[in-house]
Amino acid sequence: DGGLSPCAEQFAVIRRFKWQMLALSGQGFRNLIYPCVDDVTGRVYVTYHPGGGIGLRWSDDKGQTWPGATAVASQADPQAMFDDPTCAAHDGEVWVAYGIGSDPFTETDNARSDQIRVAYSSDAGKSIAERYFGEDATAGTKFLHAQLARQADGELDLLYYAGNDQNPDPAGSVRLSRSTDKGKTWSPGEV
Repeated sequence: DGGLSPCAEQFAVIRRFKWQMLALSGQGFRNLIYPCVDDVTGRVYVTYHPGGGIGLRWSDDKGQTWPGATAVASQADPQAMFDDPTCAAHDGEVWVAYGIGSDPFTETDNARSDQIRVAYSSDAGKSIAERYFGEDATAGTKFLHAQLARQADGELDLLYYAGNDQNPDPAGSVRLSRSTDKGKTWSPGEV
């Protein structure tokens, strides 16, 4: 055990790759790119905001090619917010966390999410099998900056800001919700 957190381990692996941004160019607009690595298969995933919705791509050759693309966000949901999507992967399973809502994008404020979605792929990112809600709805009405991590024991952790539609927000807090069933259900958010 190297003593690194799952997030630090992912970035240690990613730093070893020679990233060539050209590998993603010419394949549509990409923004808010977030990488994660499957600790069993070595497949590298990136989730991103393509200017509408949320996307997921993967590479099996350390970022040289990105053969597949999967639409993560459901068309039945409100719009995917312009706030970093994040991902976690293990043994061919992939989870992507992202916000959905109706706040408009502005250059001065972060668009706040009405809910946090966690999408689940059971086939190495080729399709999305399920989408779950990850936020603690009792913690607030608006959410920001959801960060997803998978622990060695399989537990998923979702860290996010929860608050109300105020600025400043005296009720705002940082929350941690956990899932022990691959994202289907989440614990109440711990402060």
